[in-house]
Amino acid sequence: MAELTVQERAVGAVIGSLVADAAGQPLHWIYDIKRLDQILKGREATPEFVDPGQGPFYCQPTGAQSGYGDQTLALLKALVAGKGFNVHLYRQELYKTFGPNSEYDLKGKPKGQDQVQTGGYRHASIKAFLTAYEARKEKTGISTDAQMDGVAKIAPIVALYAGDPKLAQYVEEVVRVTQDDNLAVQCSIAAAAILEEFILRPPTEGFLEQMKDRLELSIIASRLPEILQRRSMAHREMVQQIGSSCAIPGNLLNSLHCLLASPSLTDYPATIRQTLTAGGCNCSRLSFVGACIGAAVGSRGIPRDWIKKTRHCDLIEKLSQDLVALRVSG
Repeated sequence: MAELTVQERAVGAVIGSLVADAAGQPLHWIYDIKRLDQILKGREATPEFVDPGQGPFYCQPTGAQSGYGDQTLALLKALVAGKGFNVHLYRQELYKTFGPNSEYDLKGKPKGQDQVQTGGYRHASIKAFLTAYEARKEKTGISTDAQMDGVAKIAPIVALYAGDPKLAQYVEEVVRVTQDDNLAVQCSIAAAAILEEFILRPPTEGFLEQMKDRLELSIIASRLPEILQRRSMAHREMVQQIGSSCAIPGNLLNSLHCLLASPSLTDYPATIRQTLTAGGCNCSRLSFVGACIGAAVGSRGIPRDWIKKTRHCDLIEKLSQDLVALRVSG
């Protein structure tokens, strides 16, 4: 099989991120591992795209994105529309996605099974962004929000700017639109550097050892030996030890452990299923892990039936191609 081009890896990263998020959205934020196992009883081998969704905090159709995936999709749309990063277009797209009359506007929407709210879930940073945007404030990001959102949505910006010396600058600008938080920015830059490696060259099992001294990874450098030493530990067990919440750097470290513990960096379904079934804030991890493995295998290495089960899949594929075309022509 011919080696993938950088362009094919970049397309795979974007599609891989959004498909993985959609695959796990029905099981998002299930912290009770026993309940998770009960839900998956009889379908342990195929835990993706559970229908109907079983999450305890919101109820979206199976195949829809989580709040992380929709942030990624908003960024993708804005990058294509602006033929590069334009902060004003990105803010407009975020407001359209999460603001009034969107599926995240829950006014008047009914509650479904077990009184779970029908519709999307607005993260704290998104709520703060909407308030600041409506007030026409210059800064729209919440000042303290050490959560995984920035890491989760980086696939489109890295796909476009991988190899560009200004990548870290672009990532910071993207993150601060909703999270004006230094830890969120630094963890997102670290994640972007890792994804950039997956896009620019074929990944190897020793990728983290090779990168551990990179300046971009300094924010997590003290924790990397722990992750490297425990690569053989069952991934779910590791996630439970570190903590399965949305908080960083923990959830970024969980994502890196999944990549290290993966049976193969070219096996998209197996790697995604490890993160999908580890509990807690799986979707934020899926978005990043899906981007990395998507880059490793390209879009053709992502199961076609998974792509087809992802809402707006045709649009996602077209926008991903359009995004990378900007990279080629730039």
